[in-house]
Amino acid sequence: SWSVRVVPNKYPAVSPPCGHPSSSRDQPLFQRRPLSGGHEVVIESRSHVESLSQLDLSEIQLVFNAFRDRIKFWRGVPGIAYVTAFKNAGARAGASLRHTHSQLIATNRIPAAVRRVVDRMIHHRASTGCCLHCDLSRGELKARQRVVWRDDSLIAYCPFASYLPMLIRVTSLDHQPCFEDLDDKSIDSTARLVRRVVSWLEKVRPGTAYNFCLHTRPPGATDPPDSFHWSIEVFPRMTQIAGFEWGSQCMINPMLPELAAAKLRACARAEDPRIML
Repeated sequence: SWSVRVVPNKYPAVSPPCGHPSSSRDQPLFQRRPLSGGHEVVIESRSHVESLSQLDLSEIQLVFNAFRDRIKFWRGVPGIAYVTAFKNAGARAGASLRHTHSQLIATNRIPAAVRRVVDRMIHHRASTGCCLHCDLSRGELKARQRVVWRDDSLIAYCPFASYLPMLIRVTSLDHQPCFEDLDDKSIDSTARLVRRVVSWLEKVRPGTAYNFCLHTRPPGATDPPDSFHWSIEVFPRMTQIAGFEWGSQCMINPMLPELAAAKLRACARAEDPRIML
């Protein structure tokens, strides 16, 4: 008798917290640091379905409640510096199981790429006095070209010059650093919108594998909380990383975000003609 379950990953990507810092004798050219934390699987339904869009609204709301509760748990574990939740749907997106599920990983170190994002947000806040994501949301609403959906509290848009085709960012219009601090109403609204976003992607690209990644303020961040702003990015797996991308670290996006937003917005308006952007 259950709807959503969270269990330890059978093949964890990180070691369990050891309770005390490990030491290593590093050489200057070959440095090592221990990585520990937790790796969990969120089983999203008892029913054997493969996508978020196939879940009942009550089920997906429970899934996002599980994200909130488990992130909040790991945030309170001593030594944990970074927590993320993510979903791989389909073999091309990295899923090894077809039954709908997502995962959560907590680590004792902030990944270098995440650290760069945090630093960029700190710099923007220090130089403008505003949150970067809040400014981006206001700019997208003013431009109107890349907005897919908005209501009184949330926005979904295809970011300017996005590095992946049809990438959609979902975030709050009000400044909120931590996803795990959202109240029940906000969690329910976010879950509903992400479910709709996935359904629009599947209408535009039937059968396409997709990922989503949840970004929240890292527990190990030392910057002022006003610098960070939570977001969820959803993207279909339409392209492969090939030689140029690996060699240059530059991504080739074959679809302009403005075109992607227009296609997705058409699906949203077909679902609800009252949408006004």
